[in-house]
Amino acid sequence: MRTRLLLGLSWAAVALGSILFNGCGGSDTSTSTSGSTSTGSTPDGPCGAGVTVDTTGCTTTVATSTDDTTALQTALIEVKSGSTICICPGTFKLDKQLSLTVPNVTVKGVGKTIEETVLDFATNLKGGNDTMLVTSDGFTIENLWVKNTPGNGVVVRQADKPTFRKLKVSWDGGPKPSNGAYSIYPAECTNVLVEDCDVEGAADAAIYVGQSTGAIIRRNKAHGSVLGIELENTTNGEAYDNEIWDNTGGLAVFLLGNLDKKTAEKNLLHDNNVHDNNRGNFGDPNTFVSAIPKGTGVIIVGADDTEVRNNTIKNNQSTGVMVVSYQLMSALVPGAKVDPKADPDPDRTSIHDNIYENNGTDPQSPVSLIGAKPLENVVWDGISKSGDPASNDAKLCLGTKSPYPTFRMFAGAHLNDPDMGKPFQSTLTKPYECDLPALPSSAP
Repeated sequence: MRTRLLLGLSWAAVALGSILFNGCGGSDTSTSTSGSTSTGSTPDGPCGAGVTVDTTGCTTTVATSTDDTTALQTALIEVKSGSTICICPGTFKLDKQLSLTVPNVTVKGVGKTIEETVLDFATNLKGGNDTMLVTSDGFTIENLWVKNTPGNGVVVRQADKPTFRKLKVSWDGGPKPSNGAYSIYPAECTNVLVEDCDVEGAADAAIYVGQSTGAIIRRNKAHGSVLGIELENTTNGEAYDNEIWDNTGGLAVFLLGNLDKKTAEKNLLHDNNVHDNNRGNFGDPNTFVSAIPKGTGVIIVGADDTEVRNNTIKNNQSTGVMVVSYQLMSALVPGAKVDPKADPDPDRTSIHDNIYENNGTDPQSPVSLIGAKPLENVVWDGISKSGDPASNDAKLCLGTKSPYPTFRMFAGAHLNDPDMGKPFQSTLTKPYECDLPALPSSAP
């Protein structure tokens, strides 16, 4: 989790009375929420006149009101473990970060589509940088559109089994530096699930999983951001069946220094469509992500036991897959320092059976310093523990089936040379024609 993560505190108290709880089971005598007015019998339904919704399984229903922030936060405070808060169709105008500390709660929109229930933070004036901060296990959020958050989107910290499902996150002004850094943001969690989401415009990563153990990221659309999907200092992550496009960099696995979790290992990236990630980098220039070259399909920094297989990787103008040591990035990113407690070099990286098309046609800074145009589909900085890239003690493998992807080892350890280490470069695949044990997949 990066230093830019801003964490709000749960509200100590919220004025009650703006919401009325109901069983949502369809009984004619159930009570419901309709703004700040409560009624006994609601023949027009819990979401108001003319609004037909399925409230099966709902414990509480919240409709738009004159004070949407208080209505929603009250529901989050009063909810019991194992309950479901249903949010009616409409646009909820929110002026403060929401918080949840109760375990095993589902928050979901009951509109027929994601776009029908909108949480809009365009008027966030009273404090709290994020859409929602959750610090409890078993949280699920689904079928909602979150817009215009001034900071991060939905943040879940130190929790087991958080689920983000059918969640849309965007900013009305499109991609720009003033947008929130991360949209979907579980950190220090276990058993994360992110599925069927659509995220656009994040100033760092659209979908981020940080310092976590166990994560499945599947069937999402991540676009218009600096990074599409990022696994950072995470173990046993799996990303598959995602479409990732129009970002600066598409799919990333990082081991960054100076975080509490010192490893990133056993992450599997497969069956993703990673294409056209050629957006200019609009990340904060003081952060690590600002060094990601425009036009990078997949980037692996420092992580061990990463497998990249059966992906379609095309039209990324710098390169298809880039594998580098954190040592290299620390030379390129102001303020970045190698953590003496974290191994900065990627070991046991398996890249095989991917489809490549039209990558590396116009390499951007800093990979343009390599001096090759077009640049190959797979590039590696050659930094190894022995100091000899040809020994392949890093165990970077391109499989054992021909044809192999075009490949370049560019000897990033020699960055201080004016020619970016050109005498040490090689495009030979022979030292890297090898297999590593496949990582297990949860995909059906």
